[in-house]
Amino acid sequence: MLSTLKLGRGHRRGEVREGNTVKAERTYVDFVIAGQSLQAYIGSEVGDRISPLGWTGNTACENRLINELSGLTKTELPTGRTVFYVCPECADIGCGAITALVVEMPNTIIWKDFGYETNYSEPELAKFRHVGPFEFEKRPYRKLLDQLRSKRFMA
Repeated sequence: MLSTLKLGRGHRRGEVREGNTVKAERTYVDFVIAGQSLQAYIGSEVGDRISPLGWTGNTACENRLINELSGLTKTELPTGRTVFYVCPECADIGCGAITALVVEMPNTIIWKDFGYETNYSEPELAKFRHVGPFEFEKRPYRKLLDQLRSKRFMA
């Protein structure tokens, strides 16, 4: 059964203690599948992680991720996986990230085998067996990501 993908706005609350910011406030682009945030499907295993889209200010990195999600380029991760959620402070995979395989089929794109990954250990998949797979019709999926790439996305 095909899933529907939309893009929404996620928000991470900041925290200030004794005049010092200990958690940065972030508003980011989130993935919404069948009306529910991907974070909700993952559950508590997502931890304090957010999408790297919409807040880093690094257009080149965001476009690279959009191309990976579109199936237009291979991922830069040696595991062949794509990043979905990262550390909200630095977006570094070294802090841990939620990743998955993005598989291009003739008419669809599939997200599957979600896991927790760093750049110094093998992906941990067992806790994420309940997530996905999600299969999307390729044409509307790519159109949505093209809107995000061209900054025409408004949540």
